[in-house]
Amino acid sequence: MKGIFSIFRKDDKAFTGLESAIVLTAFVVVAAVFSYVVLGAGFTTSDTAKKTIDEGVKQTTSSVELAGDVIAKSNSSKVDHILVTLQLTAGQSPVDIGADSNAGMLVVSYADNKTYSSSVDWTKNL
Repeated sequence: MKGIFSIFRKDDKAFTGLESAIVLTAFVVVAAVFSYVVLGAGFTTSDTAKKTIDEGVKQTTSSVELAGDVIAKSNSSKVDHILVTLQLTAGQSPVDIGADSNAGMLVVSYADNKTYSSSVDWTKNL
C-alpha cells in the first residue's frame, strides 16, 4: 500500500515523545493551578488570623486602672462601702463598664487576709 501515508514509519518514537510532552505540560499546569489555590487559601487564613490577633490585642489593652486612694466607709465595725476612682490606662480606648454589677460588664472581686469574694455588688457614681 503506497500513497501519502507510506512516508510514515511503523515505529512510534516521535509520537511517544509528543504524548510525553503533552502529559508533562498538563501536569505542570495542574500543579501550578493547585499551588496557586493552596497559596491563596494560606494567605487568606493568615490574614484572618492576623485580624483576630489584632482585635484580641486591642481588647486586652483597653483597660482601666485605679486612680487615687481607696476609701472604705464603715458602720461601726463592718465596712459598708469601698470607694475607688478608675481611669483609663494611658493612651487606651474608652471602656463601657455598665451602670452597676447587674449589667455584667465589669466584675469586681474583694480579698483581704480573712475573706475572698469573687464577685461583689457595685454601682457607678459619676
